[in-house]
Amino acid sequence: MFRRFPKITRFLIYYFSCLLLIYLIDVLFDQTFLQVFNLNKHLTSDIHLNDIYYRKHSTSGDSYMNDEKKVILVNQQEIPFSDEGREMYVKLLNKLIDYNSAAIGVDETFSKIQKDVFQSVKNNPKIIFANQNSSSDISFPNNGDIRFPQIGDQEQHSIRYYKNDENSFGAKLVKAANFKFNRRIGDSENFIIHYNSYHAGLCHLTNYDEFNYVKKYQFLNANEVLDDSLNNWKDEFDGKIVIIGYLGDRSHSNADFDIEDKKQVPVDTTNMVNRMPVMFGAVVHANAISTILDDRFHFYIVSDGTILFVNLIIFAIYLYILLFKNLGKLFNLLILFLLTLPILFLIFFLMECGIYYLFGGTLLALLVIEEFYEIIEPFEHKYLSKYYKNE
Repeated sequence: MFRRFPKITRFLIYYFSCLLLIYLIDVLFDQTFLQVFNLNKHLTSDIHLNDIYYRKHSTSGDSYMNDEKKVILVNQQEIPFSDEGREMYVKLLNKLIDYNSAAIGVDETFSKIQKDVFQSVKNNPKIIFANQNSSSDISFPNNGDIRFPQIGDQEQHSIRYYKNDENSFGAKLVKAANFKFNRRIGDSENFIIHYNSYHAGLCHLTNYDEFNYVKKYQFLNANEVLDDSLNNWKDEFDGKIVIIGYLGDRSHSNADFDIEDKKQVPVDTTNMVNRMPVMFGAVVHANAISTILDDRFHFYIVSDGTILFVNLIIFAIYLYILLFKNLGKLFNLLILFLLTLPILFLIFFLMECGIYYLFGGTLLALLVIEEFYEIIEPFEHKYLSKYYKNE
């Protein structure tokens, strides 16, 4: 009988058969081998189990959430797309310089079709203009890349990663502000944004009654800054990084449904599945800057090779239990369920320690091997045992 084979032989046959099955699935999905272990590559929803941490983080009163924000925003929604609007930008920039802002980022690109009115401010080292590497836009000497990085060849569903190089919009602003920071966060190509605001992440500068005011980034509308002839807001902007960006019409609830330059984020406390865009891109950049500035909240990203190695070991342990303990399907599923809870707690623990490990693929690996065993094991008894008996 097949069971008379040495245990290691039977184990290896099952083990490499599982890997072959995963490889075939991999080919069908036209993905790289590692991506089979990533849940969000094969489900319609954007799910990372690690996002549970962000939900807990945003409601637990974490000190990082309550830290004073070093970034303040200006809503450019009122500025028209015209030559007059561009003149308003110049006035706005000069006003923010008068406020003694540490650095000013303009999260907006300007087409060459319209007049270039920025000669008086474009060379100011404290002002960083957005850059998307488009030949149709005005080129500024001081610019930062506002594009969020791709993961492999895929656009991010929810924005978790930020460009980990000195040419990114966030890094350029931190450097212009002369704030102390490491030019790179760890050794990874991109770093994980450690959000210190959640959901839309915004509140008006004067709205002290808004729920969890300190956990959100403050903003003023462009006209409120331009009309401040007495510099009443100077103390609020003094020494801070300012981002001028589109934040929607925040005078009514339509801003909640405005999807222009809005992103899905893991700190969307309304949804974990099928998220809607809730945070404007300028606020995502603000969170990235806060991550750059705070060494306490830099995540170490576990490499794909390490994750694959760990998954294969877990594969082997669980497969051994399935093959040689004969506990039955109910107990096998119970073991799978009981393994889930420690993994969820491990997510919290590692992320509290600054380690970002994608555990979704680990659970997927266990599901694949359990289902594969349930499918193949009856055929083993029906056909292979007869073959070896006749032999």
